[in-house]
Amino acid sequence: MKFSNNKKLDLLAQSFVDKYKALNSSTLNLDPYNSAYAAQYLEKIEYNTYLACELLKNIDAIDSYDRVFDFGGGIGFNSAFFSFVGFKEVIYVDIDSLSKKDAQTINSALGFNNITYLTSDYTIFKEFDLTKALICSRDVIEHIYDLKSFLLLSSKAKTNRHNTAAVSNSFFRKNEFLKIHHNAEFVGNQNNISKERDSSEPYIQIRETILRDLNPNISEIKLDVLLGQTRGLIKKDIIAFLEDGRLPEHHTSMLNTNTCDPLTGNWAERTLSFKNYEQLASSTGVQLDFNLVDYNTYNQPILKKIALSLLNSITKLSQNERLCASFTLNY
Repeated sequence: MKFSNNKKLDLLAQSFVDKYKALNSSTLNLDPYNSAYAAQYLEKIEYNTYLACELLKNIDAIDSYDRVFDFGGGIGFNSAFFSFVGFKEVIYVDIDSLSKKDAQTINSALGFNNITYLTSDYTIFKEFDLTKALICSRDVIEHIYDLKSFLLLSSKAKTNRHNTAAVSNSFFRKNEFLKIHHNAEFVGNQNNISKERDSSEPYIQIRETILRDLNPNISEIKLDVLLGQTRGLIKKDIIAFLEDGRLPEHHTSMLNTNTCDPLTGNWAERTLSFKNYEQLASSTGVQLDFNLVDYNTYNQPILKKIALSLLNSITKLSQNERLCASFTLNY
């Protein structure tokens, strides 16, 4: 079983899998959402470890970095991996305080006690010297409201590696993402288990409440128009739009079916093309590079493994972003 072309990292990854498999999350009194998430990680431990290795692909030597940030760290899986493979300082950052608490509980149970845990968004980077830092994330950038500001601030680090499976116009998952966007906008959160900070109401309903609070005498016709025009905006930007018609840069051209929680700015699996990312980065001076990531061929039935291996080969040859399982944004 191979996780990386880097022999040293590959051996460490194999040992990490053995260590992490000892985790029994059911005994740790975790938040239900994080407990379920940890169980999912364990179920696909090999592929999740492969993706952790992917975040370290083609970076400089590990000891050339004075710290690594696991941004939007969730249950702290990547923090544990970064600690295990030998980074000098590992800093876990997540905006959700429950996730931070549970990540610390999980990693302490596994013997990883040399990790710093912080509750914050990306503005925490202002407090650090990033010149020798590595910033990594997985399944995070598709949720960041002001991605342009994130790119600008995080680019002060020596290296950035951000992996996301939110592939725009994916040949295989397009309908899945459309459904996610539709449900978030019009239906609301139907999951039995969810994060406390996530809104359960449909986003359009939250915007309606905001608009009615701002103008109790608004007509139904005007309300319907504004509900469409303010899709994908947080409250402060809704107010700005009402005052002078101002929208965030590139908002309309990149909205598509995307939508976000007006209270937190959390995008519902925002799907953007490589061209979209480059447009957002163009005015920041950040030069982006994209790496297409393989599908999961670990522990698969033989026929599925063959099919996915073939798909991985086709994706590598074609470099078609719509074919990939996920991609990593590098800068």
